[in-house]
Amino acid sequence: MRAIIEGRPDTYTRRLRGEHFFELSQFLAAASGFTLFMSSNLERFGLDDPFIHFWGAFRREVLVGTLMMAGQRAGIYTQENGVVPALMEIALRQQINFIMGPRELAQSALRSLAHLPIARSEAHFFATLEPKRFQKHLPAPLTPATIRKATPDDIQGLTQLYTGAAGFERVSVDQVHQSMIERVYALRTYVADSGGRLVAGASTSAESSTAAMIGGVWTLPNERDHGYSTAVVAALSADLLAEGRQPSLFYLEENAAAARVYTKLGFEPVARWNVIYFESSRS
Repeated sequence: MRAIIEGRPDTYTRRLRGEHFFELSQFLAAASGFTLFMSSNLERFGLDDPFIHFWGAFRREVLVGTLMMAGQRAGIYTQENGVVPALMEIALRQQINFIMGPRELAQSALRSLAHLPIARSEAHFFATLEPKRFQKHLPAPLTPATIRKATPDDIQGLTQLYTGAAGFERVSVDQVHQSMIERVYALRTYVADSGGRLVAGASTSAESSTAAMIGGVWTLPNERDHGYSTAVVAALSADLLAEGRQPSLFYLEENAAAARVYTKLGFEPVARWNVIYFESSRS
């Protein structure tokens, strides 16, 4: 057991630095799915990045909770609700405008943020794909298309595909373009290519050494019901599983079409997940 530092309270918070890397990595690994965005950023950027910061909640010198702030976007993980208020005090000082996580934990965080006006709150299912459940031998799309991994040559086509797509409704073309560069160079994307035209895609939004989050599943409205979404998610999942990364994703509870696609592939809901956006301007 670690000795308690004289004069320091049993429970306290502090900014995490490079010397905490291993301790934080081990803490996040205990819940690798729920902490995937934090683990991904920790592995990519470390603890001394100028934009992404981590704080820890300690009890008797043992890390029991962590807060990640990527700009004003918060991620939190702990199994001890008693440390949530202290971590949310830090998030408030960082002008939090977004938080997501397992429902119980997100609701606990909201109790400390009750005075912040909520712009949008979304209820999702969080699902994971175990290798033994993966249904990789699925029928091909109903119309001819090549399912392949996107390359830098596809960035313009991806920009056209995702401009105005779900999640990009209020995003400029230039911002979509920058996002596609990130998806191709730093993460990975699979596409359905129909005669040189990209009609569907799916990307990872975070990757760690053991897991990956799938997002950005989108098919052009006039190209739906051909099996493209199933095909691109299947190809992306196969790629991740071959590398020993467990795929996970979350989808809106009322999105029955998405549920059918993911269930068909072997994804299984394991938790409920909340995504909360706060009003950007507040007194």
